Amino acid sequence: MDHGPPDSPEYLAGWLENRIAEEGDVHELGITVRVAGDTVFLTGVVSTDERREQVGAFASSLVPGRSVCNEVTVASYAEPVGQESLA
Repeated sequence: MDHGPPDSPEYLAGWLENRIAEEGDVHELGITVRVAGDTVFLTGVVSTDERREQVGAFASSLVPGRSVCNEVTVASYAEPVGQESLA
């Protein structure tokens, strides 16, 4: 049974990381959470802008009354330069 977010910054960070990885429609494993005062910082890499926004919105919904700073980035994949030759 979940009793809501813990008060301790260290426990809150772990609690949020678990929720982001396991609950809702988010399921993002590579998100790191750091708590400083009343601010929650999210870092990591996701595949799209929509996923980035979804992670931030979900985290915000879990910690009302705290500011969420979404520093999650979107992965950039470069186009191949040439054609691979299989000889």
